Amino acid sequence: MGGAGKIDKDLARKRERSEGRENTMETGTGPGTHRSPFPSRFRPFRVFALSLFRVFHLGSLHESPLALIIAVCPGLFFLASCRSTNTAAQPAPTPPEVARLVEKAARDRAAGDTPGARAALEEALRLRPDDPRALVALGRLQLLDLSDPDAALATCRRAAAVAPTDPDAHYGLGQQLHFQGQIDAARAEFQEALRLRPGWSHAAAWLGTTELESLHADAPAATRHLEAAVAAEPRYAYARYQLGRAYSRAGRWKEAAAALEAAVALNPGYREAHYALGQALEHLGRREAARAALHRFYQLDVARRQRRSRDVRRHAGAIDQG
Repeated sequence: MGGAGKIDKDLARKRERSEGRENTMETGTGPGTHRSPFPSRFRPFRVFALSLFRVFHLGSLHESPLALIIAVCPGLFFLASCRSTNTAAQPAPTPPEVARLVEKAARDRAAGDTPGARAALEEALRLRPDDPRALVALGRLQLLDLSDPDAALATCRRAAAVAPTDPDAHYGLGQQLHFQGQIDAARAEFQEALRLRPGWSHAAAWLGTTELESLHADAPAATRHLEAAVAAEPRYAYARYQLGRAYSRAGRWKEAAAALEAAVALNPGYREAHYALGQALEHLGRREAARAALHRFYQLDVARRQRRSRDVRRHAGAIDQG
């Protein structure tokens, strides 16, 4: 009797240890000291696997419908949790009315109507205060047209904060940081924009520009990014212009001239590209073509200064806007 009692006690202890290990695997707690090696995100899968084991241990699925339910439900929950994890971080789409106002602001700004553009963006943000598209557009307006770089940077930081998975928000913030000379921070934002939208020509072009203008310029890296931008969008004049600058920096004047000629063909009013083209042509000994490019730069520069002077006087009320 004594021997049998001892055997029973040993079996009971083994059963308790076995149950303790099972509880620990499922919940991470229990009388055992063993901790599950799997992260909590795999817990539904573990429950699913254990349930299947119990089903086959008890018998066929046909003979045990309750066990079938126990096995399938955690699996469905596991799939649903994976789906929600993948989709929860996606930015919400811009409502149609807000999108219309942002587009109107872009048209007004292109037409020189800065007050109209500002009013449209303010109305868009009244309807949806944290819309990233409207915030990025307002930040660009604040920097380029309202000469308020601090407000522009704060606006774009807000856009990236409220929409961390929106590549446009990181792209806009990168531009603001670039304009303020914060090159390392700008590089990080353009890299994040590219990570969120692989192959995006605009982010690649600005990343290349950032590499070109950093304190320790990495011309080969800049050239790679800019060549990728041109390959992704051949009609992107800004990428062509910056690629021409990168080639010029490396002394590749023939390739620089070709890239810059493509830039001014795509955008005949591209003032900076005409100047860079004149420099490249001068290095190639094409004196007449270089003079023509520099003369065109001069014409565009004079027209730009006159336009800015006229805008300043208009905003001051010196010119009748009617």
